[in-house]
Amino acid sequence: MAAGDVNGDGRADLIVGSGRGMKPTVKIFSGATSENLGSLAPFSAAFHGGVSVAAGDLNGDHRADVVVGSGSGLQTAVSIYSGATRRVLWTLEPFGPIFRGGTAVAAGLFEHGTTADVVVATGAGGGCQIRIWNEKTHALVTSFLSAPGSAAVSVATG
Repeated sequence: MAAGDVNGDGRADLIVGSGRGMKPTVKIFSGATSENLGSLAPFSAAFHGGVSVAAGDLNGDHRADVVVGSGSGLQTAVSIYSGATRRVLWTLEPFGPIFRGGTAVAAGLFEHGTTADVVVATGAGGGCQIRIWNEKTHALVTSFLSAPGSAAVSVATG
């Protein structure tokens, strides 16, 4: 789950990603009324590895955009959607074409900019890697290991 003002009403909305065993779906609910504001189908319906979600203003329109990362079993992928239009802003393969351990995602201000950067961590077997991309340039800002070992990593920003 994630929270962010997707509809621009000044209140945080709830963003929920489907879990393992379900087709990949992201639903957005109004924080003010609980109304379903829409859904996303980020990956093939045949994929049932779950998704991770995050929210942050990535395009500077003062609304939360939605970051979706693939769960395990699929070549790792991250898609960034406009919160306002639900259209894909950009996508990335954060750990190359071979890694299939899944991802955890977050969005937050890391470089002294005005829009959030995208944070992606490896799932199980990924060696605790964390990578951060600049939203404006889509360039990799930094990459580091969070801890020794190969357990999955969770990420959050604040």
